[in-house]
Amino acid sequence: VSILTQVSVLLLTLNYSSCDEVSNTAYYPKWIWASLLPVLVFKVGVEWNSLKYLLILVDAMNLSLKVFGMHLGFVVWLVFYGTMSQISLADIGSDSMFTGSAIVSISCPDSKLQETWDLEWQHSFFAKAHIPAPKLSYLVGGIWVFSMLQMLWPLCRTLTRAESQMPFFRCCRDKDDVLYVDDVLFGAAEASGMATVGCLLIPFGQDSIRKPTLGADADAADVAANLRTEVSERIFLSYIGENCVQLNLQGSLYMLNLHLGASQTTTNQALISLMIGIATSLFKLVEARDVLAATRLPE
Repeated sequence: VSILTQVSVLLLTLNYSSCDEVSNTAYYPKWIWASLLPVLVFKVGVEWNSLKYLLILVDAMNLSLKVFGMHLGFVVWLVFYGTMSQISLADIGSDSMFTGSAIVSISCPDSKLQETWDLEWQHSFFAKAHIPAPKLSYLVGGIWVFSMLQMLWPLCRTLTRAESQMPFFRCCRDKDDVLYVDDVLFGAAEASGMATVGCLLIPFGQDSIRKPTLGADADAADVAANLRTEVSERIFLSYIGENCVQLNLQGSLYMLNLHLGASQTTTNQALISLMIGIATSLFKLVEARDVLAATRLPE
Protein backbone atom coordinates (compact mmCIF):
# COMPACT_ATOMS: atom_id res chain seq x y z
CA VAL A 1 0.00 0.00 0.00
CA SER A 2 2.84 2.40 0.84
CA ILE A 3 4.48 1.74 -2.52
CA LEU A 4 1.21 2.26 -4.41
CA THR A 5 0.63 5.46 -2.43
CA GLN A 6 4.04 6.84 -3.34
CA VAL A 7 3.56 6.04 -7.03
CA SER A 8 -0.05 7.34 -7.11
CA VAL A 9 0.82 10.66 -5.46
CA LEU A 10 3.70 11.16 -7.90
CA LEU A 11 1.43 10.54 -10.90
CA LEU A 12 -1.22 12.91 -9.54
CA THR A 13 1.38 15.62 -8.97
CA LEU A 14 2.86 15.20 -12.45
CA ASN A 15 -0.58 15.44 -14.08
CA TYR A 16 -2.12 18.26 -12.05
CA SER A 17 0.77 20.59 -11.16
CA SER A 18 0.67 24.04 -12.74
CA CYS A 19 3.42 26.42 -13.82
CA ASP A 20 3.53 29.91 -12.32
CA GLU A 21 3.60 32.36 -15.24
CA VAL A 22 5.88 34.84 -13.47
CA SER A 23 8.60 32.61 -11.99
CA ASN A 24 8.13 29.58 -14.30
CA THR A 25 8.17 27.24 -11.30
CA ALA A 26 5.50 24.62 -10.60
CA TYR A 27 3.15 24.04 -7.68
CA TYR A 28 0.67 21.25 -6.99
CA PRO A 29 -3.01 21.64 -5.98
CA LYS A 30 -3.79 21.32 -2.27
CA TRP A 31 -6.37 18.58 -2.82
CA ILE A 32 -3.57 16.08 -3.55
CA TRP A 33 -3.03 15.91 0.22
CA ALA A 34 -6.61 14.65 0.52
CA SER A 35 -5.66 11.61 -1.57
CA LEU A 36 -3.66 10.39 1.45
CA LEU A 37 -6.72 10.27 3.72
CA PRO A 38 -8.04 6.83 2.58
CA VAL A 39 -4.53 5.41 3.02
CA LEU A 40 -4.28 7.01 6.47
CA VAL A 41 -7.56 5.43 7.61
CA PHE A 42 -6.56 2.03 6.23
CA LYS A 43 -3.11 2.26 7.81
CA VAL A 44 -4.48 3.21 11.23
CA GLY A 45 -6.84 0.22 11.16
CA VAL A 46 -4.15 -2.29 10.14
CA GLU A 47 -1.64 -0.83 12.57
CA TRP A 48 -4.03 -0.97 15.52
CA ASN A 49 -5.05 -4.56 14.76
CA SER A 50 -1.39 -5.58 14.70
CA LEU A 51 -0.51 -3.54 17.77
CA LYS A 52 -3.22 -4.86 20.07
CA TYR A 53 -1.89 -8.42 19.78
CA LEU A 54 1.66 -7.29 20.45
CA LEU A 55 0.52 -5.31 23.50
CA ILE A 56 -0.73 -8.56 25.05
CA LEU A 57 2.82 -9.90 24.83
CA VAL A 58 4.24 -6.60 26.10
CA ASP A 59 2.05 -6.84 29.19
CA ALA A 60 2.74 -10.56 29.73
CA MET A 61 6.51 -10.05 29.42
CA ASN A 62 6.39 -6.86 31.52
CA LEU A 63 8.28 -4.88 28.87
CA SER A 64 8.85 -1.16 29.33
CA LEU A 65 7.57 1.29 26.70
CA LYS A 66 9.79 4.36 26.55
CA VAL A 67 9.81 7.70 24.76
CA PHE A 68 13.25 9.32 24.47
CA GLY A 69 14.51 6.71 26.93
CA MET A 70 11.98 7.74 29.59
CA HIS A 71 8.96 5.96 31.08
CA LEU A 72 6.15 8.43 30.35
CA GLY A 73 3.17 6.08 30.39
CA PHE A 74 1.32 4.12 27.74
CA VAL A 75 -0.87 7.03 26.54
CA VAL A 76 2.14 9.30 25.91
CA TRP A 77 3.95 6.44 24.16
CA LEU A 78 0.93 5.68 21.94
CA VAL A 79 0.37 9.35 21.03
CA PHE A 80 4.05 9.91 20.21
CA TYR A 81 4.60 6.82 18.07
CA GLY A 82 1.11 7.05 16.54
CA THR A 83 1.90 10.60 15.46
CA MET A 84 5.26 9.56 14.04
CA SER A 85 3.55 6.78 12.10
CA GLN A 86 1.30 9.31 10.36
CA ILE A 87 4.20 11.72 9.80
CA SER A 88 5.94 8.83 8.05
CA LEU A 89 2.98 8.59 5.68
CA ALA A 90 3.06 12.36 5.16
CA ASP A 91 6.78 12.10 4.41
CA ILE A 92 6.12 9.56 1.66
CA GLY A 93 3.44 11.80 0.18
CA SER A 94 5.41 15.05 0.43
CA ASP A 95 8.50 13.49 -1.17
CA SER A 96 6.41 12.37 -4.15
CA MET A 97 4.78 15.79 -4.39
CA PHE A 98 8.19 17.46 -4.31
CA THR A 99 9.52 15.11 -7.00
CA GLY A 100 6.52 15.65 -9.26
CA SER A 101 6.45 19.44 -8.91
CA ALA A 102 10.23 19.67 -9.43
CA ILE A 103 10.03 17.67 -12.67
CA VAL A 104 7.14 19.85 -13.88
CA SER A 105 9.10 23.00 -12.92
CA ILE A 106 11.99 21.92 -15.15
CA SER A 107 9.59 21.48 -18.08
CA CYS A 108 7.83 24.84 -17.58
CA PRO A 109 8.12 27.27 -20.52
CA ASP A 110 11.23 29.48 -20.15
CA SER A 111 12.24 27.62 -16.99
CA LYS A 112 15.72 28.55 -15.75
CA LEU A 113 15.89 25.89 -13.05
CA GLN A 114 18.24 23.56 -14.95
CA GLU A 115 20.43 26.47 -16.00
CA THR A 116 20.65 27.75 -12.42
CA TRP A 117 21.40 24.23 -11.19
CA ASP A 118 24.28 23.96 -13.69
CA LEU A 119 25.74 27.26 -12.45
CA GLU A 120 25.44 26.16 -8.82
CA TRP A 121 27.09 22.82 -9.62
CA GLN A 122 30.19 24.68 -10.84
CA HIS A 123 30.88 25.71 -7.23
CA SER A 124 30.60 22.20 -5.85
CA PHE A 125 33.24 19.61 -5.03
CA PHE A 126 31.96 17.41 -7.85
CA ALA A 127 32.73 20.08 -10.46
CA LYS A 128 36.29 20.36 -9.14
CA ALA A 129 36.55 16.59 -9.58
CA HIS A 130 35.53 17.13 -13.24
CA ILE A 131 32.13 15.46 -12.77
CA PRO A 132 29.57 17.14 -15.06
CA ALA A 133 26.27 18.39 -13.68
CA PRO A 134 23.57 15.72 -13.99
CA LYS A 135 20.30 16.48 -15.68
CA LEU A 136 18.10 17.69 -12.84
CA SER A 137 15.01 15.71 -13.84
CA TYR A 138 17.05 12.48 -13.85
CA LEU A 139 18.59 13.30 -10.46
CA VAL A 140 15.25 14.09 -8.83
CA GLY A 141 13.59 11.00 -10.31
CA GLY A 142 16.55 8.77 -9.45
CA ILE A 143 16.56 9.80 -5.79
CA TRP A 144 12.81 9.17 -5.65
CA VAL A 145 13.32 5.65 -7.07
CA PHE A 146 16.14 5.03 -4.58
CA SER A 147 13.83 6.04 -1.72
CA MET A 148 11.62 3.07 -2.62
CA LEU A 149 14.34 0.75 -1.28
CA GLN A 150 13.36 1.57 2.29
CA MET A 151 10.04 -0.16 1.58
CA LEU A 152 11.15 -2.85 -0.86
CA TRP A 153 14.18 -4.19 1.03
CA PRO A 154 12.35 -5.14 4.29
CA LEU A 155 9.74 -6.97 2.20
CA CYS A 156 12.39 -8.82 0.18
CA ARG A 157 14.33 -9.67 3.35
CA THR A 158 11.27 -11.29 4.95
CA LEU A 159 10.02 -13.27 1.93
CA THR A 160 9.81 -16.96 2.75
CA ARG A 161 9.43 -20.08 0.64
CA ALA A 162 5.89 -21.43 0.48
CA GLU A 163 6.78 -24.86 1.83
CA SER A 164 8.92 -23.66 4.76
CA GLN A 165 10.01 -20.72 6.91
CA MET A 166 13.30 -20.45 5.04
CA PRO A 167 14.08 -16.99 3.62
CA PHE A 168 13.63 -16.81 -0.14
CA PHE A 169 16.98 -15.02 -0.56
CA ARG A 170 20.04 -16.84 0.74
CA CYS A 171 21.73 -13.60 1.84
CA CYS A 172 18.96 -13.04 4.40
CA ARG A 173 19.42 -16.34 6.23
CA ASP A 174 20.81 -16.57 9.73
CA LYS A 175 22.42 -19.57 11.40
CA ASP A 176 18.99 -21.21 11.94
CA ASP A 177 18.04 -20.80 8.25
CA VAL A 178 14.51 -19.74 9.23
CA LEU A 179 12.40 -16.61 9.49
CA TYR A 180 10.01 -16.44 12.40
CA VAL A 181 6.65 -14.66 12.53
CA ASP A 182 8.09 -11.75 14.48
CA ASP A 183 10.79 -11.24 11.80
CA VAL A 184 8.13 -10.99 9.11
CA LEU A 185 5.88 -8.76 11.24
CA PHE A 186 8.59 -6.24 12.08
CA GLY A 187 9.83 -6.29 8.49
CA ALA A 188 6.34 -5.48 7.20
CA ALA A 189 5.93 -2.77 9.86
CA GLU A 190 9.20 -1.18 8.77
CA ALA A 191 8.20 -1.23 5.09
CA SER A 192 4.82 0.36 5.78
CA GLY A 193 6.11 2.93 8.28
CA MET A 194 4.03 1.63 11.21
CA ALA A 195 6.05 3.25 13.99
CA THR A 196 4.02 1.87 16.90
CA VAL A 197 4.70 -1.71 15.76
CA GLY A 198 8.24 -1.19 14.50
CA CYS A 199 9.48 0.45 17.69
CA LEU A 200 8.54 -2.68 19.69
CA LEU A 201 11.43 -4.48 18.00
CA ILE A 202 13.68 -2.71 20.51
CA PRO A 203 12.08 -3.83 23.82
CA PHE A 204 11.49 -7.35 22.46
CA GLY A 205 15.11 -7.54 21.38
CA GLN A 206 16.32 -6.15 24.69
CA ASP A 207 14.31 -8.79 26.54
CA SER A 208 15.87 -11.55 24.43
CA ILE A 209 19.34 -10.20 25.16
CA ARG A 210 18.69 -10.33 28.89
CA LYS A 211 17.29 -13.86 28.85
CA PRO A 212 20.64 -15.61 29.35
CA THR A 213 20.99 -13.88 32.69
CA LEU A 214 17.71 -15.50 33.66
CA GLY A 215 18.79 -19.00 32.65
CA ALA A 216 17.30 -19.12 29.15
CA ASP A 217 19.07 -20.74 26.21
CA ALA A 218 19.05 -17.78 23.83
CA ASP A 219 22.37 -16.45 22.65
CA ALA A 220 22.46 -12.79 23.71
CA ALA A 221 25.33 -11.91 21.40
CA ASP A 222 23.49 -13.24 18.32
CA VAL A 223 20.29 -11.42 19.27
CA ALA A 224 22.16 -8.16 19.79
CA ALA A 225 24.01 -8.56 16.48
CA ASN A 226 20.77 -9.30 14.58
CA LEU A 227 19.03 -6.32 16.15
CA ARG A 228 21.88 -3.99 15.29
CA THR A 229 22.01 -5.35 11.74
CA GLU A 230 18.31 -4.68 11.19
CA VAL A 231 18.55 -1.15 12.52
CA SER A 232 21.76 -0.51 10.56
CA GLU A 233 19.77 -1.34 7.43
CA ARG A 234 17.12 1.15 8.51
CA ILE A 235 19.74 3.83 9.08
CA PHE A 236 21.39 3.28 5.69
CA LEU A 237 18.23 2.92 3.59
CA SER A 238 15.95 5.30 5.42
CA TYR A 239 18.02 7.88 7.30
CA ILE A 240 21.05 8.22 5.00
CA GLY A 241 19.73 6.86 1.72
CA GLU A 242 16.36 8.58 1.80
CA ASN A 243 16.08 11.39 4.33
CA CYS A 244 19.57 12.92 4.17
CA VAL A 245 19.88 12.76 0.38
CA GLN A 246 16.30 13.89 -0.15
CA LEU A 247 16.61 16.76 2.34
CA ASN A 248 19.84 17.91 0.74
CA LEU A 249 18.21 18.00 -2.69
CA GLN A 250 15.03 19.65 -1.44
CA GLY A 251 17.01 22.31 0.42
CA SER A 252 19.10 23.05 -2.68
CA LEU A 253 16.08 23.38 -4.95
CA TYR A 254 14.29 25.48 -2.34
CA MET A 255 17.12 28.03 -2.41
CA LEU A 256 17.26 27.94 -6.21
CA ASN A 257 13.52 28.60 -6.40
CA LEU A 258 13.89 31.54 -4.02
CA HIS A 259 16.62 32.91 -6.27
CA LEU A 260 14.32 32.55 -9.29
CA GLY A 261 11.51 34.40 -7.48
CA ALA A 262 9.19 31.44 -7.01
CA SER A 263 5.65 32.11 -5.85
CA GLN A 264 4.71 31.93 -2.17
CA THR A 265 2.73 28.76 -2.84
CA THR A 266 5.77 27.01 -4.33
CA THR A 267 8.08 28.00 -1.47
CA ASN A 268 5.52 27.07 1.19
CA GLN A 269 5.07 23.62 -0.35
CA ALA A 270 8.85 23.13 -0.37
CA LEU A 271 9.08 24.20 3.29
CA ILE A 272 6.34 21.77 4.33
CA SER A 273 8.19 18.90 2.68
CA LEU A 274 11.47 19.96 4.33
CA MET A 275 9.92 20.17 7.81
CA ILE A 276 8.27 16.76 7.50
CA GLY A 277 11.56 15.26 6.34
CA ILE A 278 13.44 16.81 9.27
CA ALA A 279 10.86 15.45 11.74
CA THR A 280 11.20 11.90 10.42
CA SER A 281 15.02 12.18 10.44
CA LEU A 282 15.04 13.21 14.11
CA PHE A 283 12.73 10.31 14.94
CA LYS A 284 15.08 7.84 13.25
CA LEU A 285 18.04 9.27 15.15
CA VAL A 286 16.19 8.67 18.42
CA GLU A 287 15.43 5.11 17.31
CA ALA A 288 19.10 4.47 16.52
CA ARG A 289 20.10 5.78 19.95
CA ASP A 290 17.60 3.46 21.65
CA VAL A 291 18.96 0.45 19.76
CA LEU A 292 22.55 1.21 20.71
CA ALA A 293 21.47 1.43 24.34
CA ALA A 294 19.31 -1.70 24.18
CA THR A 295 21.94 -3.92 22.58
CA ARG A 296 24.57 -3.50 25.24
CA LEU A 297 25.18 -7.02 26.44
CA PRO A 298 24.57 -7.73 30.12
CA GLU A 299 27.75 -8.00 32.15
